[in-house]
Amino acid sequence: ARFKQSESVRKLVEEMGGVENVMTNPELEAKILKEMETSDRLVHENIKQSRKELRAVGDDVRSMNSVVDQMHNAQKESLLKAAQSVSLQTRTDSKVDTVSSQMEGMTQEFMRLQKEAEVQKLQNATLQDQVRELRSMLSEVKDCMTKFPVSPVEPQRMAVVESGQFMNVKASDELAVIIQGICKEASQKWSLPSFFNIIGAKKQFTAGGYMPELLIKEEGATIEEGELAVNMCGLGLPRKMSICQHVIAKQKPVTFDGLQDQNAPKFASPEELECAAKVDPEVLQFLETMKKGGGDPDEGAGDAKKQEVMQVVMSLFQRCMSSGTLFYSGVPIVVDGQVTGSMCLMGPGKPKNWDDTSVHELESLAKRASNFMEKQLNEKRRAAANQAMMAQMMQMQQQMFMQMQQQQGQAGFGLPQ
Repeated sequence: ARFKQSESVRKLVEEMGGVENVMTNPELEAKILKEMETSDRLVHENIKQSRKELRAVGDDVRSMNSVVDQMHNAQKESLLKAAQSVSLQTRTDSKVDTVSSQMEGMTQEFMRLQKEAEVQKLQNATLQDQVRELRSMLSEVKDCMTKFPVSPVEPQRMAVVESGQFMNVKASDELAVIIQGICKEASQKWSLPSFFNIIGAKKQFTAGGYMPELLIKEEGATIEEGELAVNMCGLGLPRKMSICQHVIAKQKPVTFDGLQDQNAPKFASPEELECAAKVDPEVLQFLETMKKGGGDPDEGAGDAKKQEVMQVVMSLFQRCMSSGTLFYSGVPIVVDGQVTGSMCLMGPGKPKNWDDTSVHELESLAKRASNFMEKQLNEKRRAAANQAMMAQMMQMQQQMFMQMQQQQGQAGFGLPQ
């Protein structure tokens, strides 16, 4: 009987359009339920409840998927904005880098033009000065070009000296402190006075130096060792009376032990210096000051310690020259490829620990100072180039402003009255 009932229900469901049609049509579903027994009705209700639960789960899943999609879209949008921001920052950085590169290029070009202009100006001045001095001294000073030599690249060399302002170093400057420390190191190693001399057009300028205490006492001075090291900075001597001028001219180390050494350069006699004084005001002023018993004529009587330092140095030099025992070793101070001066040792006799490697050691000490000088030169040149660029830009702005005023004035004449 149960099988027959189930068969009749099946046929009825087929007649009504199938299970799906019955389940979605409440009236048809009610008719089917009348034909079913109680147990079948329970199964049907369970199935119906399960379907509701499945639909609820499906709704939850769809809701969750929607939330996930929203989160994913938000992440994509956030990533897109971040990428756009990075791209914008990259473009901005690129523009800044481009502008900085252009400005650096302009600065370098100004530096190059200023350097060329300075060299050209010095070439003319150097040539005129050499011709004038030769005309005056050629007949009175034998081998004057050997005794008062000039570097074959004097204009280029002087352009570096002047641009770096190396003839204006003060004892309190960082460069002077570095130089004095290096000179002290050299003096203590070889027990001789050391000097860091910059050679200008007419004058030798001592940017730093040091003298062992024993030699100070031998010359009868009362200066303390530390004070002498400081006061060496700023001493001056006419270039034509300097031994270091020969290092500049040769552009390589000069070392000799005694005036009879074959490597010793030719020095001018007192009479020849008197002749040179006719065309060189630095020599004239120095000789007059020395005759009066003074020291560096540039310092005056106000700096008593520096005057005493100068007297100690000159006394030592004269004693060594008169005895013929002068030992000298000077190495080039190279800045921007040019020999700006000489770091030297000078005293009464070769040091006991002087050997074949000593000149190279002295060159290494000079190199330490010249590295810092190179940095100062670049800073000075860059500052001068930036100043020149600003001046040119201001001039261009003024010219544009004047042109605009002129155009406005001309346009005004054409207006109807």
